Amino acid sequence: MKKIFKVAQAELRSLFFSPVAWFVVIAFYVVIAAIFTTMTSLLSNMQDVQFELEPQFRGFNMGMMKLIFLPICGMILKLIYLFIPLLTMGIINREITNNTHYLLYSSPLKTRDIVMGKYLAIVVVNFVMLLALFILLTCGYFMIVNVEYKWFLSILLGFFLLMNTYAAIGIFISSLTRYQIVAAIITFAVFFVMENFSAIWQQYDLVRDLTWYLSISGKAELLLQGLITSREVLYFILVIVVFLGFTFIRLSSSQKSISRLRLAGTYLLVFAVFLFFLYSSSRPGKILYKDVTQNKINTISPLLQDLLGKMDGSPLKVTLYTNLLGRYANFGLPQQRNSYVWGLWEDYQRFYPNIEFNYVYYYDVPKSDSAVYHYFPGKKLEEIVAIQADMFGVRKSLFITPAEFRQRARLKDDDLNLIMELEYKGKKELLRMNGDNPPWPKQATVAGTLKRLLRDKDIRVAFLSGHYERKPHGRFERDFYRHLNDKGGGFSAINMGFDSDTVSVLHNDVPDDVDVLVIASPLSPLKDIETERIKKYIDKGGNAVFFTEPDKKFILDPVLKNIGVTVEDGTVVFENPHEMPHIIPSQFTQAGIMMAREKLSEESIRDKVNLTRMDLIGASNILFDSSRGFSMEPLTFSPVNNTLWVKKGVLVVDSAAPVYSSQEGDYMRENYVMAAKLSRRINNKEQRIVVATDGDFMNNLRFYSGSQGLAFYSWVLYNEYPVYVNELKDVDNLFSVNFQTTTIVRYSLLYVLPGLMLIGAIVLLVRRNRK
Repeated sequence: MKKIFKVAQAELRSLFFSPVAWFVVIAFYVVIAAIFTTMTSLLSNMQDVQFELEPQFRGFNMGMMKLIFLPICGMILKLIYLFIPLLTMGIINREITNNTHYLLYSSPLKTRDIVMGKYLAIVVVNFVMLLALFILLTCGYFMIVNVEYKWFLSILLGFFLLMNTYAAIGIFISSLTRYQIVAAIITFAVFFVMENFSAIWQQYDLVRDLTWYLSISGKAELLLQGLITSREVLYFILVIVVFLGFTFIRLSSSQKSISRLRLAGTYLLVFAVFLFFLYSSSRPGKILYKDVTQNKINTISPLLQDLLGKMDGSPLKVTLYTNLLGRYANFGLPQQRNSYVWGLWEDYQRFYPNIEFNYVYYYDVPKSDSAVYHYFPGKKLEEIVAIQADMFGVRKSLFITPAEFRQRARLKDDDLNLIMELEYKGKKELLRMNGDNPPWPKQATVAGTLKRLLRDKDIRVAFLSGHYERKPHGRFERDFYRHLNDKGGGFSAINMGFDSDTVSVLHNDVPDDVDVLVIASPLSPLKDIETERIKKYIDKGGNAVFFTEPDKKFILDPVLKNIGVTVEDGTVVFENPHEMPHIIPSQFTQAGIMMAREKLSEESIRDKVNLTRMDLIGASNILFDSSRGFSMEPLTFSPVNNTLWVKKGVLVVDSAAPVYSSQEGDYMRENYVMAAKLSRRINNKEQRIVVATDGDFMNNLRFYSGSQGLAFYSWVLYNEYPVYVNELKDVDNLFSVNFQTTTIVRYSLLYVLPGLMLIGAIVLLVRRNRK
C-alpha cells in the first residue's frame, strides 16, 4: 500500500502543480454554485412575498430537494463527463511521452501499484470536486427547514461512484494512446456511447438486455433520488474493476511479448466475468434496496406492500397489449420494453419478485371510430398499419390482425389502446393507463386492480334507473361518468377497485349482490312499488347514497322520512357578487374529513387546517328525527353561514340578486345541514347512509380529483373502496432564512469563494514555477 500511496502522491503533485486540475475544480464549482444560488434567491424571494400576502402560508407544493437539488444533480450529470477526460487524458500516456515509463518499470513497483496509485490520485481529485457540492449541500442544510440530510449523503455517494467510474474508463483509454488530446477525444466518445448505449437496437430481443445492463445511463439517478440499491452500487464497482483490470492487462502486455490471440482471450475472459456478475446482481429478488427519503418517495405505499404480501408466491402474469393504431402505442413497443419493466414494475418486483411479463402486439380500430382513416385518406387498414409500423421503426409482421387478436383477448372498444392484463391463479383483471406522460398507472390504480384479483366477491354500486337520474356511464354534464367510469381517469372508481351500473326496482327487489344503492337526483316520481322496494332494502340494513334537488325533493320524501330525514322546502342562497346566489362555497366538517382517506382530508388532519372544498349548487337544509334508530352527523358547512338564508318559491339565478323576504316565506337558521351521514346497528353490522341535497358538485363538469366526492362511496363501502394511495407532502418546503440572507450567501458562494480558490491556485502555481 505504501507504494500505491507514493505513486498517488507523485501524481497529485503533477496534477495540482499544473493549471488543469485547478481549472476543472473551479469551473465545476462555479457552474453548480450558479444554479444553486439562482434557485435559492428566486424561491426565497417568492416565499417572502407569499408570507406578506398570506401569513398562514404553509410552504411550496414541492420540497426544496426537488426544486433545487435535483435540478443541480441533473445539470451535473450532463456536465460531469466533460470534466473527467481533462484529468485522465494524460495520466498514463504522459509517462510514455516523457519516456519516464521505463523508470517506473525498472523501479521496485509492480504494474498494479502504478495503476492503483494513479487511479487513487484521480479519486482524490474527484473527492475535492465533490467538496464543492458538499459546500452547497451544507448551505442548504442551514437554509432549509426539515432538510433530508440522508438524501444528501445518497447524492454524494451517487456522484462519487459515477465520477470514479468515469475515471477508471479514462485511465484505460489513456493507456491506449501516446497523445493526450486523442485520449481526451476518445474518452469523450466512449462516455457518450455508454450514456446512450441503452437506446441502441432496443427493438431486438437479442441485444436489448445486454445494452440496457451495460449502459451507464440512469445508473446514478436512483442514488440521486434517494434510493440506494445493491444493483447500482455493484454496477459502478464492477465497471471500475473491469477497466482497471483492462489497464493492468494493457500495461503488462507492453512489457512482455504476448500473442494477440491470448491477449484478446484475456480481455474477453475479464469481460465475461463482468457480465456474469452484472447479470446475477440485477435479478429480481437479488437486489437490496434502501430508501433514505423521509417520505419514502421511492417505495410503493404500505397498502400495496400489504396487498403483495397477501399473495402466496404464485406467478403474477402481466400481459401488455399494444395497439399499433391506439393511444400511447409508442410506449408499448419493443424498444421501450426495459423502460416499461424497470421503470414501472421494479417497484413491485422489489416486494414480489415472481412477476412474469408477456407482450401482445396487434392492430385494431374501434367500430365507432373512423379517425384513423381521416388521418390516412384513401388508405386501407393494411396500408395504414404498414405506414405506422415504418414510422415507429418496427416490423409490420410483429402485429397480429384484428381477427387473431379477438380470439386471444376480449377487449371492449374503449380499451383498444395500450393496456395491461393481470392474471393471478387463473383470475384476470385489466390494468389501465392514467393518461400522463409516460402513461403508466399510478399506485392507486395498481392497488385497485390487485384488490380485484385477490377478493372473492365483486363490489357492486348500483344506481337506480327509470326516472331520469344521473347516470354512472352518462357523458352529459349532470351525469357521474367522470368519477365513476372514466377508464382514462387515474382517480375514477372503476380504476380504483369497484364497479358501478344501473338497476331498476320496478319489477324486482334490489338484488342481494348490491353493496350500495345510489339514487341520484331522480326527475320523475317513483311508483309506489319502487318506493316500497327501496324501503325494504333500507329496512334490511342496506347501505345507500341519496342525492336530492330542491325542486324535486318530494320524489324522495317518502324514502327519506323512513330514515328520519326531512329535506326542507326552498333553496339555500346568499348574496355573492362573484357567483350565482345558489352556489354555496362549502367545506367538510370534522366528521366529513374523517369519513375517508381523501388527499385533502389527510392533509387537513396532518396540518390541522381544513383544506377541503366544494361548491354545493342548489342545496336545501336537512332536518333529522332520531326516532328511526339512526344517528346523524353533518358532513358539510359553509364558511359564510351567517349570511345564508333559505329562499322559498321560484329562484331565478341569472337575473338580479335575490332579496331576503320573510313575507314570501324566506327564513334563516343558525346552521345549515346540506349533506349528512346516518348510521345504525342492524343485523350485526353497521348500516351506513349518506344524504346530500345536491349532486352537481360531483357531476362531470364540476368533479375533480381533490373534490372529496369519492369520500361518500368510501364511507358506505366501509372504507375498503376506492383504494386511496396518497403521496405525503414534502416536509422540506420552506426556507429558514429570508431573501436578504440568501442574497448574502449568493455573493459569498458565487464570487468570494471562487475568487479565493483562484488566488490560492495562482499563488501555488507561481511559487512552484519559481522553485
